[in-house]
Amino acid sequence: VFCSHRVSSHPGMEQRAATACLHAKLQPLMIDFLASVQRSMIQVGLECPVTIICGNGSGASLEEVAERAAVTMASGPAATARFGATAGKKNALVVDVGGTTTDVCMLKDGHTVMSNKGCRIDRWQTHVQAIDMYTAAGGGDSHIICTSEGKLTLLPTRVQPLAMTSDIPDPGDWLGRGKSGTLILPASAGANPDDPVLACLSREGPLTSTAIAQKSGVGGIVLEKRIERLFFLQQIGITGFTPTDALHVSGRLNLGDSRMARKGAEALAAELGCSVEDLCQQVLTLTEDVIEKTILDYLGRAVWGEQKAVPFLNYRDNDLFFVNFSLKLPLIGIGAAAKAFLPNVAKRLQTTVFFPELFETGNAIGAALIGMENIQDSP
Repeated sequence: VFCSHRVSSHPGMEQRAATACLHAKLQPLMIDFLASVQRSMIQVGLECPVTIICGNGSGASLEEVAERAAVTMASGPAATARFGATAGKKNALVVDVGGTTTDVCMLKDGHTVMSNKGCRIDRWQTHVQAIDMYTAAGGGDSHIICTSEGKLTLLPTRVQPLAMTSDIPDPGDWLGRGKSGTLILPASAGANPDDPVLACLSREGPLTSTAIAQKSGVGGIVLEKRIERLFFLQQIGITGFTPTDALHVSGRLNLGDSRMARKGAEALAAELGCSVEDLCQQVLTLTEDVIEKTILDYLGRAVWGEQKAVPFLNYRDNDLFFVNFSLKLPLIGIGAAAKAFLPNVAKRLQTTVFFPELFETGNAIGAALIGMENIQDSP
C-alpha cells in the first residue's frame, strides 16, 4: 500500500494517482538495488556516504530513496544538466547524445530549468519533481535496419555495434532487406544450461533468432519474449549495424574493429544499390535528423505547448514548403557520440555548439558534483 500524500501535496486526482502508482511500482526494485549497492560496498570495504541522484538535480540518502523511489526519475538528465551548467554558458541547450537516446534540457541564467508540471512518464503526468527535459530514441548504438521496402530505419532499440563484436558470422549472411538484422550472442560463462535458448547459443555460438527457433524448438512470440528477458538480464548480447559502425567505416572513429563494421556496411549497401560511403552518410544523416527533431520537439513544446507544437513540427517539411529554424541559444554537447553528430546539427539549426572539457563523461561528472554538494550540505 502506498499513499499519495507521502509524495504529493498538489491537487489533481489523476496526477496524484499516477505519482503514487509510480512510487509503488519502483519501490521494491529500488530496495533491491540499494541492498545490492550496500552489499558491494561491504565486499570492497567502502565506508563512505552514498548519494542517490534525484530528477530535480538534488541528492538524497539511501533511506529517503527507499521510501520515495520515483524521485530518481530523470536522474540521468539531471546529472547531465549539472555538468552542463559548469560550461560557462548562462543560457543554452544541453544535449546529451548517448547510446540509444538523446536528452535535451535548458539552462537559463546559469541554472537548469525545472518542470512546473512534474515529470512525465510516457502518457502519465506525475507530481515527481524533475528538470524540464525531453528524451527521444536516437544515439550512437541505435539499431539501423533495411526494411523490406529498401528503406534505412533507425530503431529505438540498442544493439552492440559490429565494430565492438568479434568472432561472429559474416554480416552479409544475416544483414539486409527483410532480414532480422541482428545476431544473438552467446551467454557468458555460468549461464543456466536448462534454458533452451541459452543452451542453444552455448552449443552453436552466435545465431539469428530464426536459427535459434529452428535449433531449439522455441519460436514465435515465446522466443521473442524470451530473448527480450534474457537481454534485460544481461545473459545474452545482441549485435547489429549502428551509427557507431558508420563512423568507424567513415574513418571518424577508431575504437573497435573497422573491418567488421565495413562488412556490415557492404551488406546493407548491396541491398540498397549504393556505395559503402553513401550508405554510411545516409546512416549519419538519419541520426542527425533524429537529434535535430528531438531538439525542436523540446523547444516547440516549451514555446507553444504539446498540442500545437506536435502537428506543426510534423509538417514542417511538406509538398508546399519547408521550414528552417534558427536557434537563439547555443548547444552544449555532452556524451561520447556528441562530437560526431552535433556540429552538423548545430549548422542545420544555425547556431553554435560548445564541447566542455571531459564532455564525453559529463553525465558521470555531473552526478559526482551533485553528490559532493549533497555531502557538503549535510549537517
